[in-house]
Amino acid sequence: MIISRKHPQIELAFDRIRQRIHGSNTFPITTLFIPVGFISLLMIFVALETNKRIKSLATPLILSGEPTTSPAMWFSIAPHEKGLAISSSDGAHFFIESQSQNGAPQNQFKEFEEHLRSRTKQVLGDVVLANRMDSNSAFVVLSVDESLTYAHVRPVIYALANAGISKYGFEGRVLDQ
Repeated sequence: MIISRKHPQIELAFDRIRQRIHGSNTFPITTLFIPVGFISLLMIFVALETNKRIKSLATPLILSGEPTTSPAMWFSIAPHEKGLAISSSDGAHFFIESQSQNGAPQNQFKEFEEHLRSRTKQVLGDVVLANRMDSNSAFVVLSVDESLTYAHVRPVIYALANAGISKYGFEGRVLDQ
């Protein structure tokens, strides 16, 4: 059955429904900001969580050399208001007062030494599971701020020795040639 003439109110109702369904042909720019914003947040999160050196407070020395592969353990040593700030590649942070650098009891380094021992066990467990040990698996890299002296770094090296770590090196920025 075909109705030749529609009632004006029914025709207006169908026109309103048609306008609501089709809407306007313009694309609102705000709908573009939502996915771009989420992608930007995701990229910032990934960059901060995957690059361990972003969280480092240390500015290492400028040295000439070749870049190497990342070691299993990496620690950043930087000056702090009260002494030293040590951060590790797994996100652990330690703050050591300057009194312990002058020969005071090493109680502040106990927590750092325990962390070193547990990280060493974890790295050795990973080496055993992978059935492959290379030169970087038992090597510790220290990223020391250029403003610190050997007197500041010596207690950290002693803590490494107390934890049974004998192979360590210092990180530097590679000059562009």
